[in-house]
Amino acid sequence: MGLLKYVFQFFLFLLALTLEVRVKADINQWPADCNSGALCGFEATGVLERKDFDSTTVLFSESSVLVTRDPGHLSFVKGVFWLNVKKKLKFESTLARGVLAPGIYKFRVTKERINYSVAQGDMVIWGKGHEKPLRVRSGFSNHVSQVDKSGKAVFGVLEPAPWSELRLLVAMFHKSDKMSFREEIAKIYELWKVAVELSSKVQKEVADYELHKHYKAEQAALQKKKAWKRERVWLKNQYWNKVFEQ
Repeated sequence: MGLLKYVFQFFLFLLALTLEVRVKADINQWPADCNSGALCGFEATGVLERKDFDSTTVLFSESSVLVTRDPGHLSFVKGVFWLNVKKKLKFESTLARGVLAPGIYKFRVTKERINYSVAQGDMVIWGKGHEKPLRVRSGFSNHVSQVDKSGKAVFGVLEPAPWSELRLLVAMFHKSDKMSFREEIAKIYELWKVAVELSSKVQKEVADYELHKHYKAEQAALQKKKAWKRERVWLKNQYWNKVFEQ
């Protein structure tokens, strides 16, 4: 399965470099005469299909479903979506909602979990039950999973997205010559390196904090042991003093 995954990704990469993904009437739409302002649903029936929503281009994997009432606000139901956003876009699902700045993004949506990656751009996302949002910058990925006992969706650990995934994301929407593609990839790579460096710094700070916390806990336990020994000596002295007084 792992090999098939990489073969499929490589196929998409070559496809994106050589030709534009075309719509072949392989997206089911309901209602068929959906108008602006009405609630419309879309489902991809082919392996990889394209749909333009105002200033946003969405590529659907097979069986992916989204609904929308406004081209500037998409609701992901299930599936995998690649987005090329030209103007600010609002999105939502059962576990989260958010806003995307112009850029390139990927979402994998199930009932239990949302995975997302930012190749280029800026995402602000609110997990279900959360008042404060999480900001996700270029080069990072994360996930949101089902709500916990407190009624809040659980965020994963923000980390750099796999470089192969970001490169594929950019390739899928690139339509210019190879030289401009290389230049764009180089820019994305610099953003990704910043994400990696920042993540390493944060991980080191977390590790240092955990080490310091462990050290403080050990010191507290040592001090408690010393205090207990002093108390034993004091009690022993008190006992012998009482015995000799008698």
